Amino acid sequence: VDIDGENALFKYADDSNIIVPVWSDGPDTSTDTVGQFLRWSDDNFMTCNPGKCKELIIRKKGYNDQLDNVYNIPQCKELAI
Repeated sequence: VDIDGENALFKYADDSNIIVPVWSDGPDTSTDTVGQFLRWSDDNFMTCNPGKCKELIIRKKGYNDQLDNVYNIPQCKELAI
């Protein structure tokens, strides 16, 4: 693309995946990690819409602790393939 004699390249990030392991004996850093991503995307002029995001929690059998939503992103129980 040519804008006023300068080359310009526009990139759009369609999909992003953030994987945050949460161990039973460690802290849950998922909120901090998603917050860092949202700040990074804002600082780099990229739009991230948490309203279009979903959180998938993969649990070890027998682990039933309830995890809080991150930035009000809805949690999913299944992954459609």
